[in-house]
Amino acid sequence: MSIGAEIRLRYGYIVKCTHVEKDANGNLVAIHVTYDPETKSGETTSGRKSQGTIHWVSATEGFKAPVHLYDRLFRVPNPDGADGTLLDHVNPNSLKVVEAVLEPSLRNAEPGSHWQFERTGYFVVDRESTEPRFNRTVGLKDSWAKTEQPTAVPSAPAKPKVDKDADDGRRKRKRKAKSDVQAERLASDPELAARRLRYQTELGLSEKDADTLTIDRALSDFFESAVAETEYVQAIANWTCNAVQALVKEKGLEGLPFTGSHMARLVLRIEDGTISSKGAKKVFSAMAETGEDPDTLIERMGLSQISDADTIQGFIDEVMTQNAEQAASFQSGNQKLFGFFVGKVIQASNGRAAPAVVNRLLRELSQN
Repeated sequence: MSIGAEIRLRYGYIVKCTHVEKDANGNLVAIHVTYDPETKSGETTSGRKSQGTIHWVSATEGFKAPVHLYDRLFRVPNPDGADGTLLDHVNPNSLKVVEAVLEPSLRNAEPGSHWQFERTGYFVVDRESTEPRFNRTVGLKDSWAKTEQPTAVPSAPAKPKVDKDADDGRRKRKRKAKSDVQAERLASDPELAARRLRYQTELGLSEKDADTLTIDRALSDFFESAVAETEYVQAIANWTCNAVQALVKEKGLEGLPFTGSHMARLVLRIEDGTISSKGAKKVFSAMAETGEDPDTLIERMGLSQISDADTIQGFIDEVMTQNAEQAASFQSGNQKLFGFFVGKVIQASNGRAAPAVVNRLLRELSQN
């Protein structure tokens, strides 16, 4: 912001920079401005046009919270069709966590609610976190960001020309398209081809899932053994196509210490509310290391959810007593405190209270 420049504050005054203050090291420590009181509404009748708009959050009134910025999980469009293992193509920068200063009104934003951050993107309040946490769902192009200039790279020395017809072993073999490989595999294994058809026509899976589950006979056998023990076919398919397949690519199916039966029981514990999806991921990681039964791991790791309404109501009563002022405001209709109490109750239960039950009981309380 240069001296004499007029800038519009977002939804506020037009201000004019008069002078700035810097410390002994040349760092900016203060900006002095004058403002036009007639432009408080964000508009002016003077015909003046500002040179820009400032979007800002007060560092003294705002609060700090983690913001998760998600990017592409893989560095290539089709990791299955690229050379190397799946892990070779994982994008190490697929998640960046920054500590941001946010508007005070967002402190009690309800879990699952959606918000737009100016010039940054669209975010959702995390449902599992006990404290305010915002996850980016859609990013926006930042027109203010400086364009990165590519670093000059020295030109590589020209390679000597090689006769295209010379069979000197330098030409790379062309890999067959993934679809061709899949077609050949199915043609050589009629049982695998029959399964692919059945997965779509009888089990109702998508073509993509059916292709993934028949990309390898061993992976298909694992899926068969798991789905034979549960009615939750799509959930088994999701775990097999993602988490299980990633382990198979890394260790081989013979390196898996757990069976399809273990996978079926883990999915059942998610569906019957014994464990949350977040807790299930921890159990799966432990299964991949030890091969233990999921029920044993859930018990030992203390991850089973509390779904009993009376028990959860006890946590709610405790939290309400500890936060009497906020409780009175919430029961008087202040819905902005809903997320605050959800987080406090889950925290009081050491993360084990079932969020759906907590939400239901708190909504009933606010309506009384």
